[in-house]
Amino acid sequence: MHNEIHRLYSLLQELSWEFGSSSFDTVCCGSLTYMEFMTLKRIHSHREIPVLNLAEEMGMTKGGVSKVVDRLERKGYAARVKNRSDGRVCCVVPAQGAETVLEQAAEQYTRILHRALDHADPGDITAALKALEFLSQALRSSNRKEQSHGRTC
Repeated sequence: MHNEIHRLYSLLQELSWEFGSSSFDTVCCGSLTYMEFMTLKRIHSHREIPVLNLAEEMGMTKGGVSKVVDRLERKGYAARVKNRSDGRVCCVVPAQGAETVLEQAAEQYTRILHRALDHADPGDITAALKALEFLSQALRSSNRKEQSHGRTC
């Protein structure tokens, strides 16, 4: 079992490199870094999220995620707003250009995957998808603290 886990670890690193930040600058996303892009994806999926919750979801400190949000604000992709029910809580929302840059990235990476898997057996693609969904869920469950602190925007 240990050998399989180690091989899985190595494959995930290779996939991250090939599909992630090594090709990110050449494939898409304007002036966004990979960290900014992934943070923007989270912000967009919630539409409005407290900074603390975003930090927990990203596995970062509040200060760390605040620096990323600062850069997203300067680039015009996100904005901070006060929580409607508790003005002490700062939330982040996607700005106008966020959806466009996220859609462009999805289109580019979908094309890359389509080319790479063009001759693959559909059953193999389904099996890979199920395995990645399983792994993603297992990692989220084991790595993330409870996300809810009773805060909503």
